[in-house]
Amino acid sequence: MRKIDYDIGWSGGKATITARSERAKERTPETVTMTRDAAVEKVKCDEAEGYSFLGHEFIDRSRQKVKNGYFVIDPGHAYGRAQKRQGSSN
Repeated sequence: MRKIDYDIGWSGGKATITARSERAKERTPETVTMTRDAAVEKVKCDEAEGYSFLGHEFIDRSRQKVKNGYFVIDPGHAYGRAQKRQGSSN
């Protein structure tokens, strides 16, 4: 299973991005605080470089958690779509 590189949080009207993995800590040793728009752009750029994030729902409303679902990230797009599992009644 792939490790999560960064946690995204929301505090005091600002997004916080904290490194979790060793490779992320080498790149970003301190927690970064920024506006929602700046955080969305940073996450898109970093995902394109292969970094993974947990907590998208705090900064990007289009990535809300979906009950009994998962995200599919298309190779050419930074954003995923929530897909319901086959056979799900919801």
